[in-house]
Amino acid sequence: YALKVLRDEGFLKKKKYLVLVGGNEERGSDCLYHYFNELKKPAPDYGFTPDANFPLIYGEKGILTAEYKGGISSKIISLKAGTASNAVIGEATVVLRNQPGLKDKAKQFFTRLGYSYEILIDENTTITVFGKSAHASLPHLGKNAGVALLKFLATVIDNDIIEHYSKLFSSYNGDSLHINFQDEELGKLTMNLGLINIEKNHYSFIINIRYPFEFIKKEGIKILEKQAKHTFVVLSDSKPLYVDPNSPFINSLLKSYQDITNDFESKPQTIGGGTYARQTINSVAFGMNLPHEEEVAHQANEYVDLDTLKTGLKIYILALIRLENL
Repeated sequence: YALKVLRDEGFLKKKKYLVLVGGNEERGSDCLYHYFNELKKPAPDYGFTPDANFPLIYGEKGILTAEYKGGISSKIISLKAGTASNAVIGEATVVLRNQPGLKDKAKQFFTRLGYSYEILIDENTTITVFGKSAHASLPHLGKNAGVALLKFLATVIDNDIIEHYSKLFSSYNGDSLHINFQDEELGKLTMNLGLINIEKNHYSFIINIRYPFEFIKKEGIKILEKQAKHTFVVLSDSKPLYVDPNSPFINSLLKSYQDITNDFESKPQTIGGGTYARQTINSVAFGMNLPHEEEVAHQANEYVDLDTLKTGLKIYILALIRLENL
């Protein structure tokens, strides 16, 4: 809409403008990867994507998804936990054979940690732990039921695999994995155990790590590999995005936001999440959620307020005029 207004009024004459509409942002942004890497389309001189927050986001941590897997022999018949690698596990269920007498231990353990749970004992023992889901980029906002269940199992069954990985995944800042890196540009690393599957004498733990540049400098993947009991596999790795926050490009966007909103307190930021901007260069996430608005992205009945839509339109019009003359 902003581009149409400016085109119709005869403002855009110096540069070429292109609108790309993708449909795969939550599945890895394969659409834009295809556009820029398979079709070899040129990267923009300046670009922004309106799928985040105002004022703007000039840096995004790298996103690594990896799997620890191998064989296991234990009293665990099955363990299922998690719905996606990029979400904190909200519920985890284990079925154990020949494990009577766990009611008192479970009550004492999970009450102390502050988790609710259910336990059913018949010919087998089934335990379900309830935590709190959250986005993997903000694991401190959740309570990982999978991690809690692993810690409990390490106290009641004698198994070196469970004991080893329950310790590795015990902290969301990477301490336990020896990758608690941070840097001035992107801040602190976060780690989320998102998926657990144990059955038929095989185990799989899938983790999601949001990392700063220091993780690359210190060869973080090699550190993770060394801690595998059996196999470590990188499933995906999206490198960090960073655009100089003091560049004329960023200043043009920020000033456009400030001129329309008169908000000089909100500052540009870096995030652990990922946007379409990271699929190209010289691009950042710019809007469209305003500071202090309810966060409804990826939730049921997602919406944008009409007043916000109009405010965003004004901001984008002004920003495009500035970029036209940059």
